[in-house]
Amino acid sequence: METSVQVKEILPQAISPTLTASPVKRRKPGLFQLGEEIPRSTYMMIAAASFLIPIALWCLMTYSGRANALVLPTPTHMFQAGIEMWQDGDLLPDIKISVTRITIGFLLSAVLAIPLGILMGAYKTRPPMSRLSALSAMFRFRH
Repeated sequence: METSVQVKEILPQAISPTLTASPVKRRKPGLFQLGEEIPRSTYMMIAAASFLIPIALWCLMTYSGRANALVLPTPTHMFQAGIEMWQDGDLLPDIKISVTRITIGFLLSAVLAIPLGILMGAYKTRPPMSRLSALSAMFRFRH
């Protein structure tokens, strides 16, 4: 009987250090947490940087001579060519052709992709569609 009393007295002492552990410090959430709002100042900085950094790299590569002018002309040359095309009346027809090509490409891809997506969703486990589902699985977002 004495052993049971000793065990009862020893057990709380042995268990209590694990129960009285220091509180867990929570980390401040990172900048890009899914579903969280991005602060407006951060959003504006990212938006400005996403516009200015490519232009700065373009200027750096072309004005320093690291890029071939036939492959990547300077911003100044592009601006001057745009003005010349506007004055000659060539700019708007070229923009129209480009927008038409982009629109046709988008519509053709939608005509193909929408029925294919419906079929993939309707027949998840059937052999023909399951192969397509496996191919498209790499593009799905999973969290």
